[in-house]
Amino acid sequence: MAASAVAAVLPARWTAWARAALTPLHFAQEGLTDVGVVVATPEGRHKLTTEEMIEALTEREELRRQNLALTATLEQLRERVDELSDIREQIQDHARFTIARVISCTASPNEMVLRIDQGQNARVQKGDWVAAGVAPERRGELSGRDLLMRSWLVGRVIEVGLYHSLVRCATDARFEDISVRVARKKPDGGWDILDRPLYLAGRGNGRMALIEADENFYEEGYRLVIAPIGGHYPAMTPLGELVRAQRTESSPLHYDIEALPIGTARDLRWVYVVSLSAAAPD
Repeated sequence: MAASAVAAVLPARWTAWARAALTPLHFAQEGLTDVGVVVATPEGRHKLTTEEMIEALTEREELRRQNLALTATLEQLRERVDELSDIREQIQDHARFTIARVISCTASPNEMVLRIDQGQNARVQKGDWVAAGVAPERRGELSGRDLLMRSWLVGRVIEVGLYHSLVRCATDARFEDISVRVARKKPDGGWDILDRPLYLAGRGNGRMALIEADENFYEEGYRLVIAPIGGHYPAMTPLGELVRAQRTESSPLHYDIEALPIGTARDLRWVYVVSLSAAAPD
């Protein structure tokens, strides 16, 4: 009975020889310890033992698993190419892109640092921005022209080794204050970008904040934090979303406006290092 089950999943060229051998009458004549499948080999016909059939079945199952794994890997690579194409549409022509795998993540309440598998070997430089594709669960909300939400900036490279680099995420409490812009959705579906810079800093615990803003931009409908156009920043690429505002304790006329990243850095498997030319126009 075990031999019948094995033969049922063997290739057709094997099972064709096995039909007569796997009948109840044949079992009675030959005995269960000598049941096998006869196959054609370059040396002639060969009768597989039960052990050989089990080995062949095991090898076939392993090949099937390998094929599934290769198919999944190919699909992941296709997704990486699609995401990279999205980012290319948003970055200036002088940008260079390096796809990197996330090796590890160092996370604590005030720290969020990624270790990636590209470094000097890939011309990664300290200060380069690192971007990721938008979270899959958010793709259904996007329109083809909604470039602001097609990718997001994770952080910046803070250390470069020969074959690896460290990336400090924008939520890290030590992330340096940077100049950013905020944007809000217009009735026609476009984006209204504030025409003056604000300053953003990491606050730890997976959060960022616009510091000492002179207006409550959250109350005015601004929701998206983006990098400014030109200089050393990718154009029109978001850093996070504004979620709430409160008056600054030390200055009641100003506001600290909290922001959350577009995605979760600790869940990333792949990122893109965006290197901009030093000759880029401001």
